[in-house]
Amino acid sequence: MPTRTTSGIDQVHSLQTVVVLTAPDGRVALRPAGEHLEPFAMPVSSGESPHDAAVRALLGQTGHDAVPGRLLAVDWTAPAPETTGSAEIVHLYGGEATAARRAELEAGGQARFVAPGDLDKVLPPRWSRLLLAALHARVEGTVTELEHGRPRHPGALDRHRVLASRTVAAEGRWMLGYSWDGTPTHVRGWLFAPDGRVLLLHDPATGRTGLPGGVGGEDPMMALGAVAATTAQATLSQDREVFGHHLIGDEATASVAARLRVVGPLVPAPCAPMPIRLLATPEQARELMPDAAVTHSELQAVMHLAHSEFELPTADRRPVTEIPSTGGVL
Repeated sequence: MPTRTTSGIDQVHSLQTVVVLTAPDGRVALRPAGEHLEPFAMPVSSGESPHDAAVRALLGQTGHDAVPGRLLAVDWTAPAPETTGSAEIVHLYGGEATAARRAELEAGGQARFVAPGDLDKVLPPRWSRLLLAALHARVEGTVTELEHGRPRHPGALDRHRVLASRTVAAEGRWMLGYSWDGTPTHVRGWLFAPDGRVLLLHDPATGRTGLPGGVGGEDPMMALGAVAATTAQATLSQDREVFGHHLIGDEATASVAARLRVVGPLVPAPCAPMPIRLLATPEQARELMPDAAVTHSELQAVMHLAHSEFELPTADRRPVTEIPSTGGVL
């Protein structure tokens, strides 16, 4: 692919821009290139900025004059020492496609939307690393400095490759309220720290990230307490509330909100890696969970409950943090 070059003191640099276009379900748009797929990349022409090239990339691939989102990452790839090639600088911008626009692009053959967990399967390693890092920056509200597609200052999402195993959300429907005719088969918890963030568990074995959850029962609030203690070594306060259910067929998962009191030290289990405990805003939690099928209505309901009942602050988007294995009092 031809790229714009700029003369440096010692070498020539090639400039490209990439638009990381995502659908509501988190899938990433890639464009067909023969039998292969590639990112929405565009060389930066003489006299234009990387952002201008991003606008041109969207226009050329989608047929619409769209404005890309914010800058997510800048990558530097130096030429190999034994070559006289140019170093490459890539600017990555965000972008969003509605469900309707995604359907149009796929029907017209202009794009194929791929789950983040499948990027390794359809792209060269450097491109998949680069796009995954950009997706992490999108979730965290940051701009990432990359070298050869790898963050220079990797955060928790980068270290544990969160999103790399993301799958399509299970279909179902959300029902607000405590009542449900039957016993919930599963329970999941929105467990709030004092700063308004919630606890997520990342499984290194499967690469999946989700809310603490497990088998339900007639008393979902008690079941959640047991689940939190066994899976996350977390102690909850007594002020817990079932605020809705996610229904799939004849099964229901009760969603319970509670406060975190203490996160204790993790206990190693034979032949199983210890879970990674993360703190993220509720919005980030929805974006990072693989197949939890969290709807916008559930997110709004739990945030309202946290503010009105628990009197917790609204957590600003920030880098996701990891709770150390030794735990601590929140």
